[in-house]
Amino acid sequence: MSQEKPLQVNHDDLIHDIAYNYYGTRFATCGSDQCIKVWDYNKEANSWVLNDSWKAHDSSVICLNWAHPEFGEILASCSLDRSVKIWIEQKNVETNSGKRWAPAASFLESRGAIHSIAFSPEYMSITLAVASSEGIVRFYSPHDTTSLQNWDTHSQINAVLGGAKDSDGPLIVTWCPARFSQAAMIAVGCSKENKVKIYSKDSSNWKLLLDVDSYDSPILTLQWAPHMGRSYHLIAVGCADGSISVYHLWLDLYSGKRNIESDDDLFRYENDYGLNNDNALLDTSGTAARLGLSNEDGQYALDDEDDNEARESPPNGAISDSLKSYIQNFKPHCELKAKWIAHGGLPVRKLRWNITGTQLVSSGDDGYARTWRKAANDKWKCMLAVAPEKNN
Repeated sequence: MSQEKPLQVNHDDLIHDIAYNYYGTRFATCGSDQCIKVWDYNKEANSWVLNDSWKAHDSSVICLNWAHPEFGEILASCSLDRSVKIWIEQKNVETNSGKRWAPAASFLESRGAIHSIAFSPEYMSITLAVASSEGIVRFYSPHDTTSLQNWDTHSQINAVLGGAKDSDGPLIVTWCPARFSQAAMIAVGCSKENKVKIYSKDSSNWKLLLDVDSYDSPILTLQWAPHMGRSYHLIAVGCADGSISVYHLWLDLYSGKRNIESDDDLFRYENDYGLNNDNALLDTSGTAARLGLSNEDGQYALDDEDDNEARESPPNGAISDSLKSYIQNFKPHCELKAKWIAHGGLPVRKLRWNITGTQLVSSGDDGYARTWRKAANDKWKCMLAVAPEKNN
């Protein structure tokens, strides 16, 4: 049975973020005292031990994010001082010396406060997305993944038309973790417009793929769930009015065919049309070319109405006119599956999915962390609530 065990992290001001590494054996904290602290798990003592603590920025440190361990022990931080820093552990330096974590790079291009940063999934190498409240998401990558000393901005997203400023609220980002998507995708929460937008990368440029939804209050957090072979994607959005929204996103060829209910169905569908994961995600121009189709948006899929017709397709690769029409007109779309008020209507600050995307954890200004799970009636139910302090 798990037990709650208090840990005195000894920040001198408000704590803004806690970030675990990939294996859960280390976590970092940051706060308004401008400091970062890194803690290591001691298995023998069953306790957390301070690795180091240091002044990291000239203003409140808002967000932390760990890179995948295949690139080393790399931590990124962002601050209200409008800077982002990359920290690398110096294992030959003594712990608790204030110098164990050395700055490898600093990004100073932002003209607005930075509330959200996120490393890309490891299969995309190492890229850091930096969301500035000026309405821009910048993407940084190192020249050499072995040294990580020199980084460049290789692309950016102008997420807010006409720009924004700090008083408009934060800009939030989360990567699509699906390994077999043909294109990289990222979700951006824009507080000025109170919208969530999905972007996909086409060659070296980012293009708007889908507007997920609009909201009645600023967007404070959003999280893209692990894909786990679903025919759709899952995204959760948390807002300042205490609302949590969960969406299903159909962004590719397979997810447009909702009547695929088994591996056998998918196998037959792939073999009937000669499709596979290499050409069936987002940009299916290769499929279209084989079928003699074209479309300005480059988006294709199959419709539920044509499911039976698809499985009875004419021989020798022929395809019906109605099926051609739907493939040509398919566009990515989303559906709101659940929305509820959590944390007593107070702002929802953080959302995190478990590794299978079946449980959602939220934290809010009521001081609680809550675990949510979808019940049999498709409603999300709070399974656990943890408070930082217990009343006697």
